[in-house]
Amino acid sequence: MPRDGDIDERFGKLHRISLTPGGLFSRLTGAGAIEVNTAHAQGIDRLADGLEVEATAPDGLVEGIRLAGTDSFAVGVQWHAEHRYREHALSDALFRAFGEAARAHAFARAPRAGVA
Repeated sequence: MPRDGDIDERFGKLHRISLTPGGLFSRLTGAGAIEVNTAHAQGIDRLADGLEVEATAPDGLVEGIRLAGTDSFAVGVQWHAEHRYREHALSDALFRAFGEAARAHAFARAPRAGVA
């Protein structure tokens, strides 16, 4: 990650990633690829059981994952999704989906009137 320059220079879009066809990221955006501001020095070597790849860089590095086989919202990304997220279709969609999942979880846990 560049250490010099303003935040827009450090976290500006750097490269294109491919989204897994039919995956969550692809469904959220309707796209097969998108540009991201990847700025990292580490990556996934071996994917843990229960995780599925959602996005990859041109060199094959995993850029996005999700927890499979659950209704829980659990994703991971290798870019700074928080930077100017409203200007980035996938990052904005991920934050919206997370908010929706959090609200649904809270609603499911909330006590109901007349229910013991």
